[in-house]
Amino acid sequence: MPRVRRRSKLRRAGYNEHHRGQLLHGSDVFGDAFGNGDDMDVEAFKAAWELFRDRLLSEWIAANPGTRPAAWWILEAPEPRRRIDGIQHPFADRIRRQRVEAMPAHYFARRHVNDLYFGLPRVIFTRGESTAKYETEAAYLHRLGLLTDAERAELFP
Repeated sequence: MPRVRRRSKLRRAGYNEHHRGQLLHGSDVFGDAFGNGDDMDVEAFKAAWELFRDRLLSEWIAANPGTRPAAWWILEAPEPRRRIDGIQHPFADRIRRQRVEAMPAHYFARRHVNDLYFGLPRVIFTRGESTAKYETEAAYLHRLGLLTDAERAELFP
């Protein structure tokens, strides 16, 4: 008797592995999922995350305890990760803001100056920012009480 071939929920909903990859890792090399950068379809990205959130999050946490996928960081992270080297966070730096305001409006850095990438500043201006030390994802999740019981038991026995 022939086997019944079942399509995954992802496929039935009209998504493919590129969409899944972008939800998990934040970008799509080929750009045919949700788009990249300023061309990204944010509403479609949000809708897909809402649809697949629970499944993707549980798979991610099982494989990578103490971390979260890109879509979680983009759509759900409550705040940026803290700097732990004793220097103020770049977003609070008055001089940095002045430098950004002096840039032409079309510059990538100006448009994305306060964007985050996995809880860290996406745009880096100075050597001090490039060598900054931030709390780990696990420390961030622990501090905010966002770790699952299984993660807590594995990471902090």
